[in-house]
Amino acid sequence: MKNNKATIFLIVLLSITILALIIFMIAMMNKRIGFSFRNSFIQRIEELQVEETYKNNYEKINIKTDAADIEIKKSENEDIYLKIYSEKNRAKVLDNETELNIEVTQKKCVGICINNKLSKVELYIPENYNKKINIENKYGDIEIESFENLNLDIKEDAGDIKIGASNIVNINNNYGDIKINEIKVGTINESAGDVEINKVNSIDIKNNYGDVKITEINEYVKIDSDAGDIKINNLKITKDSTIETNTGDIKIDNTNEIYIDSKTDIGETRINKNNDKSEITLKIKNNVGDIRVN
Repeated sequence: MKNNKATIFLIVLLSITILALIIFMIAMMNKRIGFSFRNSFIQRIEELQVEETYKNNYEKINIKTDAADIEIKKSENEDIYLKIYSEKNRAKVLDNETELNIEVTQKKCVGICINNKLSKVELYIPENYNKKINIENKYGDIEIESFENLNLDIKEDAGDIKIGASNIVNINNNYGDIKINEIKVGTINESAGDVEINKVNSIDIKNNYGDVKITEINEYVKIDSDAGDIKINNLKITKDSTIETNTGDIKIDNTNEIYIDSKTDIGETRINKNNDKSEITLKIKNNVGDIRVN
């Protein structure tokens, strides 16, 4: 009898879990659930705890935060300027000859957490800064202005990421949208959220749930998506590339003279311009969805 009750309890619990997951995924795909996590942190901290100027041209700047909005902006001169808004004794900055380490922690929370507080990091760097910035953020949005020579490595658990311009970008994001204006080389791993890029030379994207939109690609592309549409306006590749999605439409408006090897299991395929003598091949594949090129 006890075993039967335990079995029934497990079945009910599993059913509720599956139902909740299905509702979440449907809402997410219909854009009813956004990926901005600002509403989870109603109280923004306005107390300025750190305000410093650094004249060292660091080889590396590391930013590690538990819950914070992070903004990287242009400095008015060649100095690096830092402002941190946080709770008292929660911000720590370590300055040495080659690295600037910035860390902002949050009070530990057990159980259901209310009255969470969101810190803020404002970093101002010279426009021609050509070194590397590493960012690790658990919750909060990241916004970076245009720095054409900057190299970025971003690890985000939950929050939106917006980048003006950069050189080499590596992004790992679990939940949140990614929007980039222009980069040279990019690698993006996204669990749930849309990816939008204006201009890129070489890009490698792995996205589980969400759409991918790119205006211009000039060298190489590799996109691997589980669920979501892929839209590219102008594609001019110089080496073999691949675009794959399990569920979703793939549409490319314009390509250079390349050979397009396409396959869909359930859906329609229309390739209007295809050069079977080209030495460059673009492989396009999806399981469910239409493929449209040119």
